[in-house]
Amino acid sequence: MKSLQFLVVSVLVAACFSLGALAPAHAASRELVLIDKSTKPRIIVSPTATASEKFATRELATYLQKISGQEIAVEETQAVPASPLLIVVGHHPANADLQPEKMGVEEAVVDMSAGQVRIAGGREGAQDRGTLFGVYEFLDSLGVRWYRPDPWGEHVPRLTEVKLPLGRRTVKPAFRYRWAINGYRYWKDDKPETSGWARQWAVRNRLGTMTGAAADQGSSYTLRIQHIYSLLLPPDQYFEKHPEYYALINGERRKDGQLCLGNPAVQQVVAQKLLEFSRQNPEYEILSLEPEDHDKWCQCELCTAMDDPNQKSIFKEATIEWDRTLGDVEASNRVAKFGVIVADKVRQENSKVKLLWLAYATHTEPPSLVKSLPDNVRVMPAAFSSAFTDPANSYSDYSRDLYDPASQSNRNFVRVLEGYGKMAPMLTYEYWSGIAWFGPMPLIRTMKDRMQAYRKLGLEGLYNETHPHWGPQGIDLYFFNRLAWNPDLDIDKELDLYCKNYYGPAYKPMLEYHHLLEDAAHAGIPHYSYGIGTHAIFTPAVIKQMGELVGEAKVLIGEQQPYKKRFEGVWAGYEYTRLVTPYHAELKKGNKLEAAKHWERANHFIKSYPDGDVFDNGVLLGSLQFFGNYNLNIPADIQTQAREAVAQEISEQHKFNK
Repeated sequence: MKSLQFLVVSVLVAACFSLGALAPAHAASRELVLIDKSTKPRIIVSPTATASEKFATRELATYLQKISGQEIAVEETQAVPASPLLIVVGHHPANADLQPEKMGVEEAVVDMSAGQVRIAGGREGAQDRGTLFGVYEFLDSLGVRWYRPDPWGEHVPRLTEVKLPLGRRTVKPAFRYRWAINGYRYWKDDKPETSGWARQWAVRNRLGTMTGAAADQGSSYTLRIQHIYSLLLPPDQYFEKHPEYYALINGERRKDGQLCLGNPAVQQVVAQKLLEFSRQNPEYEILSLEPEDHDKWCQCELCTAMDDPNQKSIFKEATIEWDRTLGDVEASNRVAKFGVIVADKVRQENSKVKLLWLAYATHTEPPSLVKSLPDNVRVMPAAFSSAFTDPANSYSDYSRDLYDPASQSNRNFVRVLEGYGKMAPMLTYEYWSGIAWFGPMPLIRTMKDRMQAYRKLGLEGLYNETHPHWGPQGIDLYFFNRLAWNPDLDIDKELDLYCKNYYGPAYKPMLEYHHLLEDAAHAGIPHYSYGIGTHAIFTPAVIKQMGELVGEAKVLIGEQQPYKKRFEGVWAGYEYTRLVTPYHAELKKGNKLEAAKHWERANHFIKSYPDGDVFDNGVLLGSLQFFGNYNLNIPADIQTQAREAVAQEISEQHKFNK
C-alpha cells in the first residue's frame, strides 16, 4: 500500500549514484542487493575508529533503518566477519586498498563489490570529514535528503528493495571552503536546540567551513572574515595615547575612521596582533585584514601617497550618504599596499597562516599600483550591489549570467574577479539571502552559473552571508549546499525531486511555481545582492500566477503532514510578496500614505511569525526598512499615520473574525 508520506518501491539505485565502469542494469551479476525481504546489511567499523567515523557509522545505520524498517546491526571489530553482506566504514583493515590516508580531508571513496559496500575518506588532525561525507554521499544516492534543519525537513524514502550497481566512485567537493549556515536564525534570537539543528543540517549537506561542527561531526575549517581594523586596534584602548594610529580627516584624528595605513607603527602593531591571535587560535587557517565598513579614510600624506588619484571608484551607495573622505578615488591601492607590508611581517614569523581582505565598497577594483600579492594573501571579491539604482555602478546582477555581455553590472564583477585572479588566490563573498527582501528569492540558476564560473576561475571557496528566511528562501539555502559541493548538479532533476519529496500531493503546482519564479528572476529585470531590487521581478502578472498555483497547492495538501507545515512557509513568502510590492508602485505615483500602509501591513504579517521557522524576523526588520528606503522615502508623520491606520484595520478584522 502506498502512503502519502513515503513511497514504498523496489529500486535500482543507479540514476542518483553514477559509478564508473558499470555493467548494464539488466545484468544481475553486476548488482548488489543491499535490502530486500530476506537481506539486510551488517555494518562494521574499527574499534580504533575516530569519533567522526563512529558517528558516520551511527548515521548510516539510523538512516538505513529508516529506509528499510529493519534493524541494522553495527559491530566494532578489526576482523572481517563472515557475512553475506557487509558495509565497512572508515579506516579499517578491509579498506586498506582504498588508501584513505592519501585522500583529502573531504574526499571519500564508495566502493561496491559482491557482498560488500566500503566507504572510507580522508582526515588530517582535527579535520576528519572524509568518511562522514562519503556516508552522506551514499545516503544521498538512496534518496535521503535534508531540505531544512527542522525534524520535519528531512525526506527518507521507505524502500522494500534496494539494488546497487557494482563499481567504485571517488567524491570530493569543487571548493575547499564552503560556508553559509552556522545558525538557525539571527544569533541573538537563536536557541541551543535550533542552533544544533542548523549545525547538523550543514554537516549533513556537506558544508565544511565554520559550521561549528564538533569532533564527532568532523570539525570544520576555521576562518576569520570580518571588518577587523577596530578590533585589532580598539580606539578605547589606543586612541588616547596614539591618535596618530587613526584617520586624519579634515585636519583632525578621528577614532571613528579607518586606521592610518601609511603609519609604520600601525603596520607593525597590526602584524603583531595578528600573530598573537594566531598563536592563541592555531585552528584558524585564514585571518581577516578587512577595513571597517565605511569610507572614512585617512587623508594624511603617508596614506594618500599610497593611492592612485587617477583610479576612480564606481561604488555609489543609493540608500545613504557615505562620508567619502577620498572623494571618488579608489581605496584599493592603499588597502593592498598595507596588506602586502603586514603579510610580509606575518610570514617572517608564521608561514602557515593566510591573511584575507575583501574587494568591497570603495576598495573593490583591482589596485592599479600593486601587480602581485604575497603567497600568504587571499582576496575575496564581494558581489555587493553597490548602486542598485544604477547598474553601471554595481557589481553583479542576478537577472543575467555572469558572462552575459549585455550586463554592465556583471562585466564589472568579471573585471574584478579576473583582475585579482592575476594577483592572488581568491574566495568570493555572496549575499544569496534576504536581508532586504523577505519573500522568495529564486536564485537556483544564478547560483549554478556563478559557481561554475568561480570554479573555472580557480576560486578556493565562497561564503554566502545568510539571514535565513526558511519559509520562502529555504530552497535557496538547500541548493546552495548542493551546488557548492557540485556545480554540475542537474538542477532541473533535483528541483523535480525536491518538489515531489517536499510538497507531496502538491508536487505539480509547486514545481510550476518554482519554475515560474526562476523564469521571472531571469527575465532581465535587474536585482542584486541581499535581495535588493528583488521586488521588481514580481510583476502583477507573476503575482497573479503565484496566487493561483499556491491556491491549488493548498487545496491538494489540506491537512496532510509534513507537507502542510512545509507549505506554510512558502505560502507566507507569497503572501508577504503580495502585501509589500504595491508599496513601490504607490510610491512611484507619489501616494506616500498608501505606500506606507502597504509596508506596515507587510511588516505586521512578518511579525505574526515569531519563532524563526518562516522569517528571520528579529533585528532584520530594521535592515529591511533601510535597504528598502522606507525611512528615507516616507516622512515620520506619515509613517505614524499609516501605522495607526493599519492597526485599526487589524483590530476591525479581529472583531469581524470573532
